[in-house]
Amino acid sequence: MQAMSRMTDLPSALMLARQLAQRDRHLGSALLLGHKSEHAPAERHRLQESRASSSEPTTESAVQVSAQVSSLPYIPALSEERSVQEEFPHADTGSNTTETIPSPPIPGEPVPSINALFAEVNTFAKAHGFGIIKANGVIRPGQRSRYVFQCDRYGIQRPGRGAGIRKRKSRKSGCQWKIVAEALPENGSQWTLRHFPNTKHHQHNHKPSADAAAHPVHRRLTSPVKAIVQSSSRRVGIRARDIGGIVRDHFPDSVYTQRDIYNARARINREHLGGYCSTAALIKLFDDKEIPYVAEWAEDEPDRLVGLV
Repeated sequence: MQAMSRMTDLPSALMLARQLAQRDRHLGSALLLGHKSEHAPAERHRLQESRASSSEPTTESAVQVSAQVSSLPYIPALSEERSVQEEFPHADTGSNTTETIPSPPIPGEPVPSINALFAEVNTFAKAHGFGIIKANGVIRPGQRSRYVFQCDRYGIQRPGRGAGIRKRKSRKSGCQWKIVAEALPENGSQWTLRHFPNTKHHQHNHKPSADAAAHPVHRRLTSPVKAIVQSSSRRVGIRARDIGGIVRDHFPDSVYTQRDIYNARARINREHLGGYCSTAALIKLFDDKEIPYVAEWAEDEPDRLVGLV
């Protein structure tokens, strides 16, 4: 019986709790409404004062702020900037000025040979981010007395004639810079420089190179460098990278790459072997000594040796 009485009391307790919660909710809403109505006159009064102050004449501080704003520079909107660019599509909005590459001193100091003059101009070119090549030699009674030094990016790139696998990118950029090197009788047959009459040959059309190694003329193997590569290659197990470090220690201004050192070693070896590679030189030695041997050649490449017994 007690359990039944508890079951009957439970719904009445829940109903009482719901009524109390609803009464508290109504009471809170009434208090909030009363608070808003109490502060409404003050809010209306403050709003009227702000409207009245905004209609009064401008104060001194407001004048100062207005003057400061009017003194600011005008910055066009993005849409205005676009309209200006569309009206003048070729106008340069930036300061991208191309660095001008200077020419060597002309006529310069007379030198006794063309090689000495070429080395002098090439040193100048290396220091100023370009390279030169020697072309168009002219022979006057008995000897060459005129050459043209031109930028190694001279001329327009032409499509290759062959369809080889190795596609090499041309360095030509349409540059027209070139100068004349000549040995005149009035200079005692000493070599000097002069400009071409046409001014289009006085300026380069490209920026100076950031690295002199970009120009093969600055990586040509000289006799002193060749001697160091040759002597260093006699060491057992030495690599091209190590030889490159030795070359840089002796010639800090050199710009030889690892591939240049590797090619120099191969060229020196071929010179020692009479122009043959190591395998061809060995076969030639067998032939000269009449030593019998059996050579096996690749089936797909008849010129490639795969075995020698």
